[in-house]
Amino acid sequence: MKSTRSRTAALLCLLLFSACERAHTRQPAAPVESSPAPVTSKLSAAETEAFVAFHNKARAEVGSAPVRWSPKLASFAQAWAEHLAVAGKLEHRPLEGDDASPYGECLAAGSSSAFSAVDGAKGWYAEKEMYEPGTPIPIDITMWKAGHYTQMVWSTTREIGAGRAVIAEGAMQGWTVIVCNYDPPGNAEGETPYPLPAAK
Repeated sequence: MKSTRSRTAALLCLLLFSACERAHTRQPAAPVESSPAPVTSKLSAAETEAFVAFHNKARAEVGSAPVRWSPKLASFAQAWAEHLAVAGKLEHRPLEGDDASPYGECLAAGSSSAFSAVDGAKGWYAEKEMYEPGTPIPIDITMWKAGHYTQMVWSTTREIGAGRAVIAEGAMQGWTVIVCNYDPPGNAEGETPYPLPAAK
């Protein structure tokens, strides 16, 4: 997605639609004398609680089980948020290579320094209006408009984790970027995000 040069508080969102990652062989890393310090999410405990609660409220509306916060996923998301802050643009983790992601992924960004993870989630949730319950994920996802929402409420997802960083340079300098990862991932082609209730 191309970034806009507008500095308004517009929300930019992208979604990783791939439901699963093919296994691939990584070359063993060379021995090092010490391991780098683990990356931890920049979200506070209060932000984390609110972010999970927002997801679970949306999920409860369609009968999906609640998700829980995963420090592992949060670390993974924070690492990519910091990568984007340096890159100066929004882009998903690749599907292959050392940075490949086996998780679902939602991205959001806002021009305000006060832009929060919940603000990002609200933008994803707003796509609910564009989703007709019971509609399966299409094979051609280029025109799919509700992918963030369907990932939020995907019934088999059990854990989420998010990170936040401020873009350091480029047209989006000063923007806050939010990365959220989901495990197991959603948006599997041909499947629906949640089962519809049985007809009475």
